[in-house]
Amino acid sequence: MPKKNEKNVPIRKFSKKIVYFSIVLLVVLFLFVSILFLNEYGLNISNLLGSKNTVQLSLEDRCAHIAGQLIHTIGDADSCSLSCKSECYTINSKNSRSEFQPGNQSCNLCQCFCN
Repeated sequence: MPKKNEKNVPIRKFSKKIVYFSIVLLVVLFLFVSILFLNEYGLNISNLLGSKNTVQLSLEDRCAHIAGQLIHTIGDADSCSLSCKSECYTINSKNSRSEFQPGNQSCNLCQCFCN
Protein backbone atom coordinates (compact mmCIF):
# COMPACT_ATOMS: atom_id res chain seq x y z
CA MET A 1 0.00 0.00 0.00
CA PRO A 2 1.44 3.44 -1.02
CA LYS A 3 2.45 5.99 1.59
CA LYS A 4 0.06 8.82 2.32
CA ASN A 5 0.79 12.44 3.11
CA GLU A 6 -0.96 14.68 5.67
CA LYS A 7 -4.06 15.24 3.48
CA ASN A 8 -4.61 11.52 3.10
CA VAL A 9 -3.79 11.61 -0.65
CA PRO A 10 -1.60 8.85 -2.01
CA ILE A 11 1.87 10.21 -2.82
CA ARG A 12 2.10 8.29 -6.10
CA LYS A 13 -1.01 9.97 -7.59
CA PHE A 14 0.13 13.37 -6.36
CA SER A 15 3.51 12.90 -8.05
CA LYS A 16 1.89 11.89 -11.37
CA LYS A 17 -0.20 15.06 -11.36
CA ILE A 18 2.89 17.18 -10.83
CA VAL A 19 4.74 15.39 -13.64
CA TYR A 20 1.83 15.81 -16.09
CA PHE A 21 1.39 19.46 -15.17
CA SER A 22 5.14 20.07 -15.59
CA ILE A 23 5.16 18.43 -19.03
CA VAL A 24 2.19 20.50 -20.21
CA LEU A 25 3.77 23.66 -18.84
CA LEU A 26 7.07 22.91 -20.60
CA VAL A 27 5.31 22.25 -23.92
CA VAL A 28 3.37 25.52 -23.71
CA LEU A 29 6.53 27.41 -22.79
CA PHE A 30 8.44 25.80 -25.67
CA LEU A 31 5.70 26.75 -28.16
CA PHE A 32 5.64 30.33 -26.90
CA VAL A 33 9.42 30.72 -27.16
CA SER A 34 9.41 29.10 -30.62
CA ILE A 35 6.78 31.52 -31.91
CA LEU A 36 8.73 34.50 -30.56
CA PHE A 37 11.96 33.19 -32.11
CA LEU A 38 10.36 32.57 -35.51
CA ASN A 39 8.73 36.01 -35.58
CA GLU A 40 12.02 37.65 -34.67
CA TYR A 41 13.88 35.97 -37.53
CA GLY A 42 11.46 36.68 -40.35
CA LEU A 43 8.93 33.84 -40.43
CA ASN A 44 5.51 35.37 -40.16
CA ILE A 45 3.30 33.08 -38.07
CA SER A 46 0.10 34.69 -39.39
CA ASN A 47 0.92 33.30 -42.86
CA LEU A 48 1.14 29.81 -41.40
CA LEU A 49 -2.22 30.25 -39.72
CA GLY A 50 -3.88 31.25 -42.99
CA SER A 51 -4.42 34.97 -42.52
CA LYS A 52 -2.43 36.66 -45.26
CA ASN A 53 -2.27 40.40 -45.42
CA THR A 54 -1.59 41.36 -49.01
CA VAL A 55 -0.45 44.90 -49.63
CA GLN A 56 -1.07 46.36 -53.08
CA LEU A 57 1.28 49.04 -54.34
CA SER A 58 1.09 51.09 -57.53
CA LEU A 59 4.50 52.11 -58.75
CA GLU A 60 4.81 55.32 -60.69
CA ASP A 61 6.44 55.06 -64.11
CA ARG A 62 8.16 58.38 -64.72
CA CYS A 63 8.08 58.80 -68.46
CA ALA A 64 9.04 61.71 -70.68
CA HIS A 65 9.32 62.62 -74.35
CA ILE A 66 12.99 62.91 -75.19
CA ALA A 67 14.13 63.39 -78.80
CA GLY A 68 10.73 62.35 -80.12
CA GLN A 69 10.59 59.09 -78.14
CA LEU A 70 8.76 58.17 -74.96
CA ILE A 71 11.33 57.10 -72.35
CA HIS A 72 10.17 55.00 -69.34
CA THR A 73 11.67 54.25 -65.92
CA ILE A 74 9.59 51.05 -65.85
CA GLY A 75 9.72 49.95 -69.45
CA ASP A 76 8.78 46.25 -69.36
CA ALA A 77 7.51 43.41 -67.15
CA ASP A 78 11.01 42.53 -65.94
CA SER A 79 11.75 46.03 -64.68
CA CYS A 80 8.28 46.10 -63.07
CA SER A 81 9.01 42.82 -61.27
CA LEU A 82 12.41 44.06 -60.08
CA SER A 83 10.92 47.34 -58.85
CA CYS A 84 8.19 45.44 -57.01
CA LYS A 85 10.72 43.21 -55.25
CA SER A 86 12.59 46.31 -54.09
CA GLU A 87 9.45 48.07 -52.86
CA CYS A 88 8.18 44.98 -51.01
CA TYR A 89 11.60 44.56 -49.41
CA THR A 90 11.48 48.12 -48.07
CA ILE A 91 8.25 47.35 -46.18
CA ASN A 92 9.63 44.01 -44.88
CA SER A 93 7.36 41.91 -47.08
CA LYS A 94 7.88 39.38 -49.81
CA ASN A 95 6.90 40.03 -53.40
CA SER A 96 4.18 37.60 -54.41
CA ARG A 97 3.42 38.93 -57.88
CA SER A 98 3.47 41.96 -60.13
CA GLU A 99 1.27 43.12 -62.99
CA PHE A 100 2.63 45.26 -65.82
CA GLN A 101 0.32 47.17 -68.15
CA PRO A 102 1.96 49.10 -70.96
CA GLY A 103 0.64 52.57 -71.58
CA ASN A 104 -0.48 53.55 -75.08
CA GLN A 105 1.55 56.72 -75.75
CA SER A 106 1.55 57.37 -71.98
CA CYS A 107 3.29 56.11 -68.87
CA ASN A 108 3.15 52.40 -68.00
CA LEU A 109 1.32 50.97 -64.99
CA CYS A 110 3.02 48.62 -62.53
CA GLN A 111 1.01 46.98 -59.73
CA CYS A 112 2.76 45.10 -56.92
CA PHE A 113 1.27 42.62 -54.46
CA CYS A 114 3.33 42.02 -51.33
CA ASN A 115 2.76 39.45 -48.57
